[in-house]
Amino acid sequence: MLRFDGPLYTANVRSVNHKILDTVDERPGTRVLVLDTTAQTQLPVTVINEVDELERELGTRHVELSIAALPPRARQTAEQLSRWSELERAGRVHDTSLAAVRAFGEPS
Repeated sequence: MLRFDGPLYTANVRSVNHKILDTVDERPGTRVLVLDTTAQTQLPVTVINEVDELERELGTRHVELSIAALPPRARQTAEQLSRWSELERAGRVHDTSLAAVRAFGEPS
């Protein structure tokens, strides 16, 4: 699980994505990455696009991206995207970080 202390926005999202990928690369065997998005009060289009790119990059590493704790305002934007409903159906959206930990701790 990773949490950023401030929101992602156009000027920092690519840099943050590179740091996330570096962190995953430093931890071989990682299969799931949960992003705690508590700090993400808004969801600009550039951030949405870059998160899509992050998800693709993680996929090449066989790592599944999940989202936890997206605040209401940002979530309202996310819910308008068809990709969001796909993530929800796949069990990759969690109301809290604790819910995400519990979901991945349960046997399949």
